[in-house]
Amino acid sequence: MAFHDVPIAIVTDEGSAGGPEVNVAILETDSGAEQRVARWSEGRHSFDAGYSVRTRDEMYALTSHFRARGGPLHSFPVKDLNDYTTATNGRGASTFTDQVIGTGDGTKTQFQLVKRYTSGPTTVVRNLSKPVTSTVRVAINGTEQLSGWSVDRATGIVTFTVAPTAGANVTAGCEFDVEVRYDIQSMKAAIVAFDSGSVPNVPLIEVRDDKPVSHEWDAGGCQALSISADYQLAAGAAMVYLVTATAGSLTVRLPNPASMTPGLHGSILNVGATNAFAIKKHDGTDLSPSVSLATGTGVRLFLTLDSIGGKVWYVG
Repeated sequence: MAFHDVPIAIVTDEGSAGGPEVNVAILETDSGAEQRVARWSEGRHSFDAGYSVRTRDEMYALTSHFRARGGPLHSFPVKDLNDYTTATNGRGASTFTDQVIGTGDGTKTQFQLVKRYTSGPTTVVRNLSKPVTSTVRVAINGTEQLSGWSVDRATGIVTFTVAPTAGANVTAGCEFDVEVRYDIQSMKAAIVAFDSGSVPNVPLIEVRDDKPVSHEWDAGGCQALSISADYQLAAGAAMVYLVTATAGSLTVRLPNPASMTPGLHGSILNVGATNAFAIKKHDGTDLSPSVSLATGTGVRLFLTLDSIGGKVWYVG
């Protein structure tokens, strides 16, 4: 599978339908009480290209596009007419100060393009992985940078030739597409009148990441550890750790996420009878929130991405 940078022109016409969807598991008890769990970290977009087909030429163009993509095999870009720029209303002209994409530290050269959606006290950050590169504008401390950087159409990552200085405010704005694939295996077109055609149902679903993601740290199962000093976990050793601390005030450090794939998760349990221990990042700094496991307790940890594309441990 691959990304084919070949849009369907008719999906951007009036009459097309689409937008974000979420996945929430809802458990209802006999009393009517509910438990709701978000299974996705952010909305996933879906569209229907069939609504836009009016003529036989449009119908032929759509079926040709479907054949060339191998149906759902290869992904491609679409423009969401309701939300395609980093402007606050989703349709206005983008500017180089629309979105904060990071803060310089004098070393970091790569920053992920993002868009924020705010409603009341809640803000959701969306990574923009398919920017329209000709529209991307970047600024440092409010001054537009006309050179010294590049942007990757495939990932939405802006790379500076020279790292922004420590504390520098890095902002950007752009138009962007949504990477989608066909969500059908066959396309049934109908000729409804002279020079008029229709394809009643052509669902498209957003593709977030074509790279495979593991569901655990490793398929190696469970590992029991008895530690008498601070201990560094290695990536790929186990999915579940049963830890006994034989001394007080010890620390278990998580694997270095640099070479690990976001989406991994695992569990650590304190099976000892006496001593608590702390869980920290690989460099010895605290997690957020900080974690200390009393005897008989455990924690689940997930490797995810922050708002600017950095790998971070999330405490579940």
